[in-house]
Amino acid sequence: VISAGRAVNDGMAQLVVDEVVEALGKSMNEKKVLVMGMTFKEDVPDTRNSQSYAVIKALQDTGCDVLAHDPQAPNGDIPSGSLENGTFDAVLVLVKHKEYFNIEDQIINATKESGVIYDLKNMLNTEKISESGRKYLSL
Repeated sequence: VISAGRAVNDGMAQLVVDEVVEALGKSMNEKKVLVMGMTFKEDVPDTRNSQSYAVIKALQDTGCDVLAHDPQAPNGDIPSGSLENGTFDAVLVLVKHKEYFNIEDQIINATKESGVIYDLKNMLNTEKISESGRKYLSL
């Protein structure tokens, strides 16, 4: 059971990336993506066992320009970004940090009109995002 659980967990990063790629279209070269949340759990600085790095690596492998943001922890060797860094093709909110609550308007404004907002933890206002013309994805 533990091995099966680990296998499922290890495959989640690729599942997230596959859904984003499908929503944006197959050509990912030069797509600009912001990944928000690098830690393993919300509101802690611990990045051990975090799947965010696997998501970033898989996005980079598709040709995306990926920036990362986390108010709780450093990004390591991933370039830092924020919602103020311009218009993104996709914004992925992967960790439920308190700083990420009630920022739908900022996320919408930072995402291209045809872009994708991926809400891993179902913390954002789905209706508001969908009404804005962005594609809303979640697990």
